[in-house]
Amino acid sequence: MEKLVIHIDLRNTTLVADTFTNTGVETCLASYLSSVAWGSVDSKDGTWRMTHDVLSLKQPENGLISFYNHIEMQARDTAVDRIKIRELTGKFVESDSGVKVRQIYKKLLDKLQWQHKDTRWTQFFIEGESRVKYHFILPSLYYLLRHLVVKNVNFSLVIRTFGMDCPQALECVQLFLQNRHPMYKINTRREISVNRKPFHIRRSSSPHKIKLLDSEGETICRNTGEFYNWTVLTEGITGIVDEYSTWELSGYSLNWGKPFFVSDRDKIKQVIFDDNARPCDEHSIVNLIKHDENEFRDLNVEEGFQYFEKNVFQVDLIAAILNDLYFVNKLSL
Repeated sequence: MEKLVIHIDLRNTTLVADTFTNTGVETCLASYLSSVAWGSVDSKDGTWRMTHDVLSLKQPENGLISFYNHIEMQARDTAVDRIKIRELTGKFVESDSGVKVRQIYKKLLDKLQWQHKDTRWTQFFIEGESRVKYHFILPSLYYLLRHLVVKNVNFSLVIRTFGMDCPQALECVQLFLQNRHPMYKINTRREISVNRKPFHIRRSSSPHKIKLLDSEGETICRNTGEFYNWTVLTEGITGIVDEYSTWELSGYSLNWGKPFFVSDRDKIKQVIFDDNARPCDEHSIVNLIKHDENEFRDLNVEEGFQYFEKNVFQVDLIAAILNDLYFVNKLSL
C-alpha cells in the first residue's frame, strides 16, 4: 500500500450533534440509540417495546424493529420529514420506550464531557442542551491522526458530510496537528496541510456525472474520472460537503449517496467510515463505484458486500465514543 486515503463522516461518526438542525448532543445521542434498540410493536395498541436487551447495528432477530424504524414507518403515513423523525426519536431515552438504554446513555454522555478546566478553546467543545460542555470531535479521531503521524503512514483524510459542521471540524484537526489541543497532544515535526474551506459535490442527470467545486463555486473536477484522480492525489486534510438534495430526491437510493471508489488493482487504498454505510441495504449512504482502468461502474448491494470491513466501515458510534482506539483498531494499524 503506497498511500491510505481515509474518508470519514461527521454526524454520528465523529461528531454527536447537528448544527444544521440546531440539534444538541443529548438529543442526537438519544436519536442514535433509538436506531440500535430493537423490539416489537404491540398488535393491539401499536406501542413499541424493547424486547432485545443488546443494542445492535443489525436486526438481531427476524420480526424485530428498531424504535427509529418504527417512528419512520409511522411517519410515512403522515408526511413527516427526516428532521421531524430525528426530533421524535431524540425523545426516546426520556420516554417509557427508552428505559432500558438510560444507563448506557448516561455512560456515553459522561465519556463525551469536556473535562479540561481551560474553556478558552471553544472550537473543541460544544455546549449541550443542559449547558454541559461536550467534545465537538470524538477523541477517537485525534487518536487515529496521532497514530498515523507517529507511524509515519502516508495518508490523507477527507471529511465527508451533508451538513454545515465541516469548517469547525477542520479547524479542530488543524489545531490538534499544531499540538494546540489542551487535552490531546501530538509531538511531531511532520507538516500536514489542512484546507479549512470544504469542497462541494454536484451530481446531475446520471449518478456518474460527478463534479467537484471549490468553496468559491469554481469547478475543480468536471467528471467522475477527474474526481477519482482528485481523491487519490489529494494531500493532507480536507473536507467535502456531499449533495444531500439529489440523494433525498432519489428516495435515498445508494446510487445517489456519497460517491466512493473501490478497486482491486489500485496501490492506493481508500477507506470510508460512516454510521449509515449499511451492507445489503438499498438505502446505504455510500455509493460504491468500482474503478477498473478507465471504467467506472456502480456496484449493487450484493457486489458491494465484499468491500465492507475492508474498505467500507459502518461505524458503531457507541464503540467509537467508549474506545479511543476504535478507528485505529478498525484499520489494523
